[in-house]
This record gives sequence, C-alpha cells and structure tokens, in this order.
Amino acid sequence: MRATFIRISLILPFLLVASLWAQDRFLDRPFSLKTLTDRPLLLNLHEQSTGGDLSGIFPRRDSLWRKDLPKHAFASWKGEDGFIALSLEGGYGYMGSKDLSDSIKAMDGGVFVRGYKDSVEFWVDARITNESHTSKSPASWDREFLENQDSANGDVRYSSFARYRGHLSVHLGWSRLDFGRDAAQWGPGYFNNLMLNQNAVPFPQMSVETKIGPVTVKSLYGDLLAESHSMSSANTRAKNMYAHRYELQASQNLLLAINEISIIDSINAPILFVPIVPLFMQKGQMSEDFNNGGISMDFCYRLPGWGRAYSEFFLDDMASPVSLIKNDNVQSKWAYMGGAQLIRNLGTIQSGMIAEYARVEPWVYTHFEGSRAQMSHQGIGLGAPLGPNSQVIDWITYARYKESLTTTLRTRWWWKGTDLGSDIMDPTPSLNYSTPKQFLQGAKRKFSLTPAFSYTTPIFGVDIGMQAELTFFDNPGFYTRVGFLW
Repeated sequence: MRATFIRISLILPFLLVASLWAQDRFLDRPFSLKTLTDRPLLLNLHEQSTGGDLSGIFPRRDSLWRKDLPKHAFASWKGEDGFIALSLEGGYGYMGSKDLSDSIKAMDGGVFVRGYKDSVEFWVDARITNESHTSKSPASWDREFLENQDSANGDVRYSSFARYRGHLSVHLGWSRLDFGRDAAQWGPGYFNNLMLNQNAVPFPQMSVETKIGPVTVKSLYGDLLAESHSMSSANTRAKNMYAHRYELQASQNLLLAINEISIIDSINAPILFVPIVPLFMQKGQMSEDFNNGGISMDFCYRLPGWGRAYSEFFLDDMASPVSLIKNDNVQSKWAYMGGAQLIRNLGTIQSGMIAEYARVEPWVYTHFEGSRAQMSHQGIGLGAPLGPNSQVIDWITYARYKESLTTTLRTRWWWKGTDLGSDIMDPTPSLNYSTPKQFLQGAKRKFSLTPAFSYTTPIFGVDIGMQAELTFFDNPGFYTRVGFLW
C-alpha cells in the first residue's frame, strides 16, 4: 500500500496536466455511484447563494430537468405526455487508502434510466462492479455490503457486487410522494449536517413533501439495517426510521427549520409518518428500550451574490435544561455545526469557498444496546460523518468552468475521541445516568489536504469523464476513474 501510494504521488502531477480528473468522494455521492454530473449538491448551494430558492432538503426534487431532456441517450422515446431514456454507463477506477490498507482496481457497468409519464417522474442508476484487491482481507470501499469471491485454493481474488440508487416521484397537486433508495441530507451545511447527511449509506425510503405558502413540510420513512455484514442476524429484525422537517422561509434571504427523527427497533409505528405527529412526544408512548430520537434546529441567512451563513444545533437526549448547561455526563447529548459559504462568478467560471466547524459530544447517536436503535444504517451513522465524540474543521475552495472542468482543494482538521461513547455502537449507560463524559478523551489532531479535479466532455455523442483526487498527510489515499455515459 505504501509503495503504491508513493508511485501515485510521483505520477499525479503528470496526470493532472493531462486533465484526468476527479470527483471528491466526500461530497454528493461520497463513496459509491460516482457520476459524470459532478457535485450537484455543491453547485445547488452555489446557486442558492446567487439568489435561487432557499432549501435545506437534498437531493432536490423538481421538474426543471424536463426542459432539458437528455440528447444523446443510447435509446429514448418522447410523446405528448411521456418520455423515457436509457443510457449505458461504465468506468474503471483505481483507489486506495491507508485506513483500508488496500489498493483496489474496480470496473463497473450498468444503465441509467430516466423519464416521466404525466405526473410521475423516475430515475434509476444501477451498476454491477467487479474489484480486485491487494489486501488479503478486503474491506468495503463504499461501506455497503461486500462479497468476496474465493479461488480454488482459498485466496481472495475479486469482489463482485451490485449497487443502485433511484427515485420514483408522484405529483399529487397538494404534495409530492417519493419512493426510492438514496442517502438524504437535511440542513444548510455541506459537510457536517447533523441529523441526516449525504455521507450515510443509501437506504430504501419513502417521503411526502408539501409546500403551504412560506412553509415546506417533509416526512421521511427509512428501512434501515443494524449491521454492516449481510450475514448478521441483527439485520433480520425490523429497524425503522421516521423523520420530519419543517422549513419556514421567513424572508427572501432567511430560512429557519426544525427537524426531528425517531429510530424504532423490532417494532413499528406507521403513524409517525404523519407530519402532524410530534416525534419527540410520541417517543414517550413507546417502549424506551426499543426507540431512539433526536431534534435539531437550523437556520441559513443569505447575502445574494455573496454567499450564506448557517448553523445547526442537534439535541439527542436531555434529562433537564440543567444537565445541558452542566454538560458533564451522559444525560447531555448534543451537537453543533456552523459554517459560511462565499461565492464569486467570473464570467463562465463559478467559484467559491466553504468553511465549516462541527462538534459532536460523546454518546450522541448511540442507544442502550449495540446493533439496536442507533441513528445508523448498516453500522454507519445517518448524521455527522465522524460520529460521536468528535470535532472537525472543514474548508474547501472550488471552481467550475463551462460545466466541464471542476477543481477543488479541501483541507480538514479533525479530532476523534477513543474512549467509551466515541463509537456509534457503544451502549449508552442505562443504570447510571450520571456517568461522566469527557469530550475528545484520547483524541489526536489530524490533518489532511485533498486536491481534486474532474473533466467531462462529449465525444461522438458519448459523455466521457476523467476524475482523480489525492489525499496527503493523515490517512493518505488516492482515487482515479475514467467513465462514460452513452
């Protein structure tokens, strides 16, 4: 792994000059299903800063794409009230990191289908991937289930698996009903939204969204799994998530929101999908050992054409306001995130920078028992990427030229505690609520620097994309990929 990393470090400058380049895996599709449509969340936030509609719900659901239908699909049909297009896609990637102690060669291929019929819209991105690993015990790069295929002598030769994301949405006039499999992001931030974050592993979901004047209400249901291993018996139990977001556009440039979430293990309560049911109140009407919940508040203020300032406060559990003020034991479980985005458009170049700070206290997102009602899917948190007992400062600068060439430079300082309460699977003390907590106990400051570049261009009607990134210092890693969409 170290030798491979050194070789990549030596050749990367030459690759960058040749414009072979990258999608940051920490962004809109952080680990899996990297697309040629680079960084939709980043660009959406940029557009909001110029004066577009403010919203903290991602992925965005709108019908604007009907005005710019795919022109070079492999096969398509359009009628008066419907459209469908099928595109072939695939790519080859080479990636690795110190944490994985692995270098991976991956080839993927599949289809991208998109269309509409009257008030119904849909898309699905489905691929099969085949990987070869240098590690004798490969771990999953994208954190989803990984099946290792053995050769006749028992050595691991390759890993083969399928991945997909997709949505089917129905416009009902008064609302929009959506079914799909994806990760959700709620809130104004880019890296560190605290309740639902794009960094999560995609999960099957259903949602309904409606807008009444300045108020937008979204209710989300998720079908979650407890463990990261597909053979785990813990995944045979039901694990259900319900979440509500209430957005108020208080003025043209001010957005206020309240979010609430409830995780229920082994039982279910479909009434929680109804957005008028306060989840934090209904929580007390269910078995305490089998449910978990949290609530957050966020705001975003915009200076059109200049940028945005935003913040979010998340409360997992609080025995009393006094416990929150004292902040000295497991009864006080909270998190905070704040940030700002500055933008600058120079002709055909969109550029800007984002800086964020996040602090997550010990025991946040955890539950009384492991593999139960944690705020997680497949063992990976739904919220802040670093999980409980962590602190991070993220900074990124970006530029995009004519929707074809994108460059980013990201720096990150982070701290992660090592004692109990630092892992999302750590059982929260249930017999002694006065158990003391220590923020960042055993943590060491870490730093990383990640330049990333991507270039996409049509060649004979086929979109070709070349991507790469390289991470230096703590947890060094690399990612390169060449892909096509036809």
